[in-house]
Amino acid sequence: MLDPLPQQDKVKSNNYLTPLDGPKIIKKGKNFTIVCVSYMAVEALIASSFLEKINISLEIIDLRVLRPLKVDKILKSVNKTKFLMAVDLGWKSFGISSEILATIFCSQKISLKHPPIRLGMAEKPTPSSRGLVVGHYPNSIDIIRKVGKALQVDKLKLDKIIKSAKLTLSPIDVPNNIFKGPF
Repeated sequence: MLDPLPQQDKVKSNNYLTPLDGPKIIKKGKNFTIVCVSYMAVEALIASSFLEKINISLEIIDLRVLRPLKVDKILKSVNKTKFLMAVDLGWKSFGISSEILATIFCSQKISLKHPPIRLGMAEKPTPSSRGLVVGHYPNSIDIIRKVGKALQVDKLKLDKIIKSAKLTLSPIDVPNNIFKGPF
């Protein structure tokens, strides 16, 4: 198995507080802004590690807090990259990714080189069978495909990256096999 981006960190042993005061840029980049919620931040980091092999640099923002929804860092990043994707484990319609895009576009004029991308669960009821769930949840491969299409990456180059990234996928309903915790 490939291990493109180990998902582990040191956790302080004594008591400490980390303010949850809004979005956090968890990876700086210059080509594309991705706003994530929850586990999708892990999938975005994995996608980023593969896209870097073809010189695509993602700026990844972990939303962390939904209320109040603060978009200042997101706006600054989008104005820099001119590309935006909102990635969520909920449905695309009526979910947090929809709200992120609505809030950004209602707050001020922004100029994008490509329409914003919403990535979330398939627009259907969540299957209860593993056999029916394939393709239902978004993952790093979906992020790579959407970013590649928006940036008009050569299809052969993109297919090679996707083939490499598929080796890291885990079975459905199991966090990606390179995710090491903290839970």
